[in-house]
Amino acid sequence: MTRVDTDANGVVGEFRLKGIAVFLFAIVIGLCTASGLSQQPVKGGPFGPRNDGSYHRLWEIGVFGTGGFAPKYEVSDKIRYQEELEFYNVGVHAGRMLTTSRGPGLVRGRAEALVEILPFWAAHAPSQENVIYVPPSTTPAFIAGFQAYTIHGVSFTPLVLRWNFMNSNSKRYVPWIQAGAGVLWTTHNFPQGHGRPGTYTSIFNFTPQVGVGENLFVKKNQSLDIGFKAINYNNEGLGEINPAVPYTLQFSLGYSWWK
Repeated sequence: MTRVDTDANGVVGEFRLKGIAVFLFAIVIGLCTASGLSQQPVKGGPFGPRNDGSYHRLWEIGVFGTGGFAPKYEVSDKIRYQEELEFYNVGVHAGRMLTTSRGPGLVRGRAEALVEILPFWAAHAPSQENVIYVPPSTTPAFIAGFQAYTIHGVSFTPLVLRWNFMNSNSKRYVPWIQAGAGVLWTTHNFPQGHGRPGTYTSIFNFTPQVGVGENLFVKKNQSLDIGFKAINYNNEGLGEINPAVPYTLQFSLGYSWWK
């Protein structure tokens, strides 16, 4: 291992690039939302006025893909270092509206309950060099190399509660916020146990999450879906150690059919 006295500029630069990506994605959602709130209904058009059948959609089923990263994942077990993690998921979801449109002003909307299944879930840690800190010192001490690894799994979120904002007369753009909690099973312990020999994490983790997004209806009962989630991975003591991934930022793109 090599002694270092300064921060790794490459890591800082990459983090900044990812931060810019998050900012640009937020701008895209904001512009789509503003467009949806300002658009007026088109009489006789494919989306119609508020009182047509599209306003009373009850069921949703869709497919989506997700990609993301952990902005700050710090492993603490005698030594302390940052680890870079990337996430890639493919899933399906099904949902049902729970209420008619209700609420005042801009928050007027409909509540929806969804179930999500991710039959393909992958966490990838690329080959990387990380700055090592040796407690109690907070000064970087060494740079160490780590080999790449990938862990696969299946995730199930039995309940996602979503609020669809429907203040606008036009139903072509429907922004939403949501919160949910699920479970993750992986083929190997996740995160991988680091530090002293004989320590283990767990193949089971819990996945509390929050998110924002928007449905863009390309047809009367079909929508292109974009979303942004913050997800926590935590084994809640099921493993010998629990170096939880505090939060990850994940972007999704999908397509849904409504009835």
